[in-house]
Amino acid sequence: VCQGTNNKLTQLGNVEDHFTSLQRMYNNCEVVLSNLEITYVEHNRDLSFLKTIQEVAGYVLIALNMVDVIPLENLQIIRGNVLYDNSYALAVLSNYHMNKTQGLRELPMKRLSEILNGGVKISNNPKLCNMDNVLWNDIIDTSKKPLMVLEFASNLFSCPKCHPNCTEGYCWGPGEQNCQT
Repeated sequence: VCQGTNNKLTQLGNVEDHFTSLQRMYNNCEVVLSNLEITYVEHNRDLSFLKTIQEVAGYVLIALNMVDVIPLENLQIIRGNVLYDNSYALAVLSNYHMNKTQGLRELPMKRLSEILNGGVKISNNPKLCNMDNVLWNDIIDTSKKPLMVLEFASNLFSCPKCHPNCTEGYCWGPGEQNCQT
């Protein structure tokens, strides 16, 4: 169990300090008691310490990162007890370098099956692939009519396709291991 943060888009110290505090906070963490905020991560950082996270009580914010992959592959549930911008349980915002050569390409959240409260905002991620291949209505609580803002990059033709064995072509990324189940 770890506390999580409520910094939104505030950078803590320099980029190095910010990353170190991210690592300290989430290393060996399975349940985040407040929000999971992954921000300002540089291109060649190892985020494998995020693989242990299974549950987030508040929201998940992924913003202003230049890293290729954010491996939240064991995240199963976002409760949305607190929402980003009072609307979103998951916000994936502006994850690219100014020259647009670097940026978030993959967000393999293949075990994410439930967002109990709140919507999803995916915006301004020119390198991010496969978010248009996720069946979001299977994950969110449609009865609450959450706000959904899904803006996908225009370069999606260059993205790897879902594996042929993925049900109806729904996936989080390339390879059979990233099929949405």
